[in-house]
Amino acid sequence: MIEGTSTPIGKPETKWFLLPKLQPGMKICDMGAGCGTYYDLLGADYEWTAVEIWHNSVKKLRQKYKYVYEMDICDFYYPEEYDLVIFGDVLEHISADKAVQCVQEAKEHAKSILIAIPYCYPQGPLYGNDAEKHVQVDLNEEIFDKRYPDFERIYYHNYYAYYYWEK
Repeated sequence: MIEGTSTPIGKPETKWFLLPKLQPGMKICDMGAGCGTYYDLLGADYEWTAVEIWHNSVKKLRQKYKYVYEMDICDFYYPEEYDLVIFGDVLEHISADKAVQCVQEAKEHAKSILIAIPYCYPQGPLYGNDAEKHVQVDLNEEIFDKRYPDFERIYYHNYYAYYYWEK
């Protein structure tokens, strides 16, 4: 697996779910952007912002995204409103309380939110990046629904799911 990437599971289905909701020029904020998986998935027709903690990834993201913030997603201050905020394979890397707080903050600044999350998936640091460690290894459908009750599950496969919320 390439540093900062996520599983390909459900990516095509999620793309076809999102594309009818998006228009060229819409503002998308990719939280924990890694190597730019969702930029690559959805294309360059949007105004992309990345928030990424890992310096090695930030260098690569600057080649794709209009704005790149090198910081923890929990410390991100939304400079503007976004049409879509993506939490793709990132919430499991922070505590449950912080994750819920991050999503709640995003809901105040976004028209819609996509969350991609693995269920019950332990992982240690990878590639010399301590931020790759999974802190929430107990996540499953029931726990997710309790923490984020207003999100709709749009795709599920074994240990991995996508959720969507819209104002």
